[in-house]
Parts: sequence; C-alpha cells; structure tokens
Amino acid sequence: MAPRRRVAAAAARFAAGVLPMLAAAFSASCGSEPEFRVRGEVDGLGTQNLRVTLYSGEAVQQQSAQAIDGKFRFEARADGPVAGEIYTNAGVLMARFVADRGDNLTLKFSADDPSLFEAEGNKATEELAEFMADNAEAIASGEAATLNAAVERFVGKHAKSLASPLVISAYYTPEGDEKRLGGMLDRLDKRARPMWLVEPLMQPLLASAAADTAVFAGARLFGADDKGAVLGPGGSKMLLMLFTDASSRGSDTVAALMAKLSSERSEGALRLAEISFDPDTAVWKRSLGERPDSVRVKSYWAVGGPATPGIERLSVGRTPYFVLVDSAGSARLRTPSVSAVAKKLNVKL
Repeated sequence: MAPRRRVAAAAARFAAGVLPMLAAAFSASCGSEPEFRVRGEVDGLGTQNLRVTLYSGEAVQQQSAQAIDGKFRFEARADGPVAGEIYTNAGVLMARFVADRGDNLTLKFSADDPSLFEAEGNKATEELAEFMADNAEAIASGEAATLNAAVERFVGKHAKSLASPLVISAYYTPEGDEKRLGGMLDRLDKRARPMWLVEPLMQPLLASAAADTAVFAGARLFGADDKGAVLGPGGSKMLLMLFTDASSRGSDTVAALMAKLSSERSEGALRLAEISFDPDTAVWKRSLGERPDSVRVKSYWAVGGPATPGIERLSVGRTPYFVLVDSAGSARLRTPSVSAVAKKLNVKL
C-alpha cells in the first residue's frame, strides 16, 4: 500500500474509532458539569466583597464574590453535594445553602432580617428557606425550646433531605436536650447524613457530660485597652460570660438582658463579660462603641475563639452563647437562650 493510502486509512480508522469516543466523553462531561452556579440578591447590602465558605467531604473551600448594589454571582466546583455559607466582608453570616454539580441556584435574602430567605434551583436549599419562613418569629426570638420543637418537626418530615442536618446545625440547641438530638440523627436517611456534615453535630453528644461539670479556671484574653487581660471567676458571687461574634452581636433581646442585669445586680453579686470570637480585633473594636456606657459589661477578645485555653472546656459551639459560673468556676448554666438566663437569674424582661 502506498504511503498516502496508509495515512488515509489510518486517518479513517481514527475518525471511525477514536473520535466517537472523544465525542461521547465530551457529551458526558457536558451533561454532568462539575461546577455549580449561584446568583444572589441581598436587600440593603450595597456594594462589597462577600466571603463564601464551602464544605464537602474532601475539603473546605473559600472564595470571594463581589456584590454590586446587592447583586452577586459566583461559580464553584462540586463532585457531590456541598454546604455553603455566605458572609459579609466584616464576617457577618448572611445565608446558608446546599448545592450540587450542575445546579443553577438563585438566592434572595436581606442584610437587615436574617429570617428572610428565598431560594430556587436546589431542593434542599428550598426546604431550608421554607423552614426559615415558617419559623421566622421563633428564629428572631432565639427561644431554644420553640426552635428545638420546630427543628424536630422539620427533620421528621425531611429525613431524606440535606436540609435537615443544616437546620439542626443552625437552629437546634442540644444542651439539656442531647437525647432528642441523638434521636433526630438516628432518623436521618443515609443519603442525608454524610459524615462530613453530621460529624460536627455529634460533638455536643460527646462533650455534654464533660461540659456540664466544667470548671472555668480563667482565660488569658485581649482587653479593650489593647492590653492582655485575665478573666477569672473570682471577685463576685457569679460571672456571666456572653460569647458573641459579628453575626450575632446585634440581638435586641440579648442587649435588653445585659442592660437589665447591669441595672439590677451589683458587681459583687454578678459580673458581666462579653467575649468576642471575631476573626480579628478590627471587627471586634468596631463594636465597642455600640453599647451604652451605662451598661456594665466588660469586653474581651479571644484570640483562639472557642479553642482559647480555659474556654475550650466550656464547649461553646455557637453564638450568642451564655455561660454562668460561680465563684469557684463551676458551670451553673450553659445556654444560647436569653429566657433561660433570665429565669435562672430571676430577671423579668
């Protein structure tokens, strides 16, 4: 066979065999895209860079998305379901979502009202939005018992949805109710309980016994005067520690409680301390002027967040969060509930 004919024959075999396989592979890849896309609109946000954190079984991804007049969009890779969180550039948590490969997700939420959330393009995220709409009043109040009951009802109806572990992690208070938490995790369908998403929810079950008998011996923190400070249980009969960050500091009910305690309790009877878990001191210091001078609360910043030595044994897993200790440092109350603190200290709000 002449050289030209051999080349032509080889080309024909390539076109007949290899090209169809390449075309099939290309077609399959297009039909199952590894990326997902998110478009969003945030009422009252303005223009700024948003921070996006994505959790999956393999890694934690972080990226930014520019919002212009409250509108933003971004893309990310996903080889399976991911759970996402969207923060302002100051570290305030704005929204949570679930996405999967090929999704085109549309989100609408508010910079001023975290209970307002609309979603389209992913069923689990739509179910999360449904929970938030149905329980907006309970979310705003932060009442633990009401929210826990709402979460349990939701999980009972959505045991196969990834929205369920997300709702548990965001809105369920396990302290004193660990048995119910364990029951909810057991009811989740295998598809709705990937270990990377469910494992953090198990920590309260593992830590509850130790935390209930925790002793707060003191912690080295950063004071508002730019100097190191040691916060300890001595100096008063009780010490109430309020743990916050930028996303939880604006609660009116928390502010009302601290103001009430400041006016009705002497410092010898009850000291009040707010400990910030903000990612840096710049975010924390912007908040220092927001509280009236008449409210007797000392502010601190914990450089290691909840893992700060002395604080880590209190198992502070969310904000806002209260820990009440006596003069010996024994924990008398650990709760995110304002009403639970008011009841324990016999204060009417």
